[in-house]
Amino acid sequence: MKGLIIKRSILVFSGLLGAVLLLEILMRIAGFSYTAFQEFGNRVTLKKKDSYRIMCLGESTTAGGDTSYPRQLEKILNGMYAKRKFSVINKGIGATTTGAILSMLDDNIRKYSPDMIVAMMGVNDQLLPGIVHEDSPEGKGGTFFGSLRVFRLAVLMRLHLKSRLGETGLLPAEAAGDSTGPGQAVNGRQTDLKERKTELEKNAAADPGDVEAYIQLGICYREAGEYEKGVRVLKKAIEMDPRNDRAMVELGGCYKGMLFVDEELYKKVLSINPGNTRAYTELGWYYICVKEYDRAQEMFSKVAEIDPGDYYAYYELGYIYRNQGRYDKSEKALIKALEICPDESQCVFELARCYEEQGRSEEAAACYARAGGLVGDHCGNPYTANNYRRLKEASEKKGIKLVLVQYPMRSAGPLKDILGEGSGVVYVDNERIFRDAVGKDGYDEYFEDRFAGDFGHCTPKGNRLLAGNIARVIREECLGD
Repeated sequence: MKGLIIKRSILVFSGLLGAVLLLEILMRIAGFSYTAFQEFGNRVTLKKKDSYRIMCLGESTTAGGDTSYPRQLEKILNGMYAKRKFSVINKGIGATTTGAILSMLDDNIRKYSPDMIVAMMGVNDQLLPGIVHEDSPEGKGGTFFGSLRVFRLAVLMRLHLKSRLGETGLLPAEAAGDSTGPGQAVNGRQTDLKERKTELEKNAAADPGDVEAYIQLGICYREAGEYEKGVRVLKKAIEMDPRNDRAMVELGGCYKGMLFVDEELYKKVLSINPGNTRAYTELGWYYICVKEYDRAQEMFSKVAEIDPGDYYAYYELGYIYRNQGRYDKSEKALIKALEICPDESQCVFELARCYEEQGRSEEAAACYARAGGLVGDHCGNPYTANNYRRLKEASEKKGIKLVLVQYPMRSAGPLKDILGEGSGVVYVDNERIFRDAVGKDGYDEYFEDRFAGDFGHCTPKGNRLLAGNIARVIREECLGD
C-alpha cells in the first residue's frame, strides 16, 4: 500500500512538472513572438535613412504592434512634415517598472542612437509594487525560479489579487503591498513587527494555556506575511477554545493571505456568532469572486443591517447591484457609502461605471474627474520620481531631447513637480483631451480596461488620440514647422 501511494505521488508530481514546463515553453514562445513582432517593426523603421529618431519608453501601455501609440506617432509625424522623416522605436515592455526601464537605457541608446526620448512610465511602480524585472539591477543574480515566466506570472497574479484585497480592506496594508516602490523596505514598521512578534512569542511560551496570546501571535504572523506560522498558532488557539469565533476569523485571514478562502470555516463562525460582521464580509467577497452575486448581496446586506456605518458593505452592494443590472439600487448604495467615506476614490469610480452603463455620460464624466483627483498620481512615489530624475540626467548627458508624457486622463502637473518647468524637458498633458473625448464618445471607445482606475490600456482609437496629442506637442515645442 505504501509503495502504491509513493508511485501515485511520483506520477502526480511528474504530471504537474510536465504541465509547468509546457506552460513555460508556450509562454516563452508567446513572449518571443510578441517581442519579435515589436522588434521587427523597430528594424523596419530604422531602415529609413536620415530620419529623426524617437525612442518611446514605457510599459504595456506603450508596447504593441501597428496600433500602439509609438507606431501611430510615427505615421502622424511623417504625415505632418513633407521634408522631414521620422523613425519611432517602440521599447515598451509589459509588467515592468521604471527601475527596469532605466537599467536598459544605456544599451538602448547605444543601439538606436535616438534624437529624442518619449517616456510614459511609472504606473506599475504604484499599482504592482514589488515586481522585479529580470533585466533590472534588482533582478540580477536572482534564483532559477525567479527567471521562469510561469513563476513571474504567478507573482503578477498574486500581486494583483493582493492589490484588490488591500483596496477592499480584507488584507492589511503590509500584506497588500507598499506604495513606496520596488526595493524600498519600510524599516520602521518591519522593526516594530519583529519586536512585537518576539514579545508575543515569549508571552505564548510563558503561558501555553492563554488563548488570547495565541490569537495575538497569529495576527502578528499574518501582518508579517508569515501565514503558515499564523495558521499553526491559531489552530492551537481553536483547539483550546473550539467556539472562539475570533480565532477562526483570524485563521481565515491567514488562509486568505495564502490565496485560499475556507467557506465552511466562515459558516461555522456564523453558526457560533451570527453577529460576526467580518465573517459575512469575507464570505461576501468570496461569493463575488465566484460570481454568485445573489449570495454576496445577502452577506453584505447582513453587514449593513448589523452595522449601518460600514462603508465597505455599501460599496460592495453597489458593485453587486451594478453587475446585476439593478442600477437604481447600485446608485443608492454607492451614494450611501460616499456619505460615510466621501473621499474613497474606488467608490467614486464604481458610481461612474454605474452612470456610464446607464448612458448618463455627463454624470459619469464628473465622477471620473472627481475620482482622478482623489486617487493621487504615480509621480508621488519616491522610487518613480528618482527614476525620472535619472532619465533626465542620462538624456542631458547624451544630448537627447526628453519628452515626458502623462498617462491618459491625468494632468502633467505631477511630472512638472518632479523636474520643474524650466528644466528643458517637454511635457505632454493628456487630461483634458481624454476627458473631453470620453465624455463625448464613452470610455470604451478609448480604453480596453480600467487597470489604473480612471484609465486603462488604450484601444487603437485611444492610442491614436494619444499619439496625435504627443505629435502636436513635439511639433509646437520641439521641432516647429
